[in-house]
Amino acid sequence: MPQRAGHGVGLEVDERPALIPSNQNSLLPGMTVVVHPSVVIPEKGGVFMGGTFLLTPDGHEKLFQAELL
Repeated sequence: MPQRAGHGVGLEVDERPALIPSNQNSLLPGMTVVVHPSVVIPEKGGVFMGGTFLLTPDGHEKLFQAELL
């Protein structure tokens, strides 16, 4: 599976749209997506941060943002 920057939110785990460079589908107002950039070092572990956003006609609204302290 290609490295993703996020995915849609719905009733299933990791719903469409997949936020990957090869995705040709449009992101539309009303969609909710999780953006979760990550850094993974094989055999060591990684860091996974994320935020949930509602797409609006004018851009987006942040619903939830995880932050490192």
